[in-house]
Amino acid sequence: MDKHSPKISIKVNGTETTYVEREKQPAGEAAVLPKIEAPNNIVPFRAEHEAAMSDKRTARTGKRIAVTVGAAVLLGTGFGVTVLHMLSGSEQEQKIVPAAVTAVNPQPAAQPKKEASASSVTLQPIQAYVMQGAVFSTKEKGQASIEEWKKKGVPASLRTKDGKFYLLTAVGNDEQAVKAIGGGYEAKGAVSYFKPWSIEQKEIPKNYEKYASLLVKTEGLLAAILQQSSLCFTSGKTDEKEWARIEKDVQAVVKEGKNVDKEAVKKLLTYTSLSYDALKDYKTKKNSETFTKLQQLLLDGLTSYEGIAAGAENP
Repeated sequence: MDKHSPKISIKVNGTETTYVEREKQPAGEAAVLPKIEAPNNIVPFRAEHEAAMSDKRTARTGKRIAVTVGAAVLLGTGFGVTVLHMLSGSEQEQKIVPAAVTAVNPQPAAQPKKEASASSVTLQPIQAYVMQGAVFSTKEKGQASIEEWKKKGVPASLRTKDGKFYLLTAVGNDEQAVKAIGGGYEAKGAVSYFKPWSIEQKEIPKNYEKYASLLVKTEGLLAAILQQSSLCFTSGKTDEKEWARIEKDVQAVVKEGKNVDKEAVKKLLTYTSLSYDALKDYKTKKNSETFTKLQQLLLDGLTSYEGIAAGAENP
């Protein structure tokens, strides 16, 4: 019984080819392999084909990267342009607003003039000379000593400085005149020594700013009366031209002082106007009683003024 040789079918690149298995060859004979002819539609595999595929993949990858980068650039550029547009729009709005205002009101509104601050006003210094007695650590002890001196007919006042209280018994703007005045009091037991007294230039304290103008006028007037009192003591007369000015200034200060409601300023104005009255009286009478009264008022006026310049509420 003949045995049929088995058939083997193989597909290569989609083309089916049939092979028939040959009978076994006798021993010692070489086996003859069937001849296989390649179909016409088979494309040989070449390295160039692989390189081409690789180039295509590289190209596609490059395109994807280019598209991605391009999209990112476009998005970033669009965002940047949008932001710039928004910012430029804000700047245009800011520029438009002033232009609109200028169109409505081309001339800027006149600003009201600011008045000079009272704190910029300064009180001028006063240079005087005094006869000074004892120095006390408390005001009570100083006041007790004042009463004793006044009983002897000697003017006396307390000057407060650096927490101490100085007893003053004579004052003037002339050194020789003050020493002469103090010598007359020594006969009454008033032991004192000569000393310069400087009231320094200072700005108006804030608690007295309301009366800045009045205080400046009063300070100048008090200094003028002090000068004329020393001149009258040494020469027996005053400078008539200066005296006429003092009279005019006193009238102006008294009139302005009627509206003052601060006690310390009231006291200073009172001492100043009464000093003028006492000097006027001394010019006529030329006696020790009127001069002692003048000295007392000048001492009280100067100590009061120094306290106000320092900002004290009750000098």
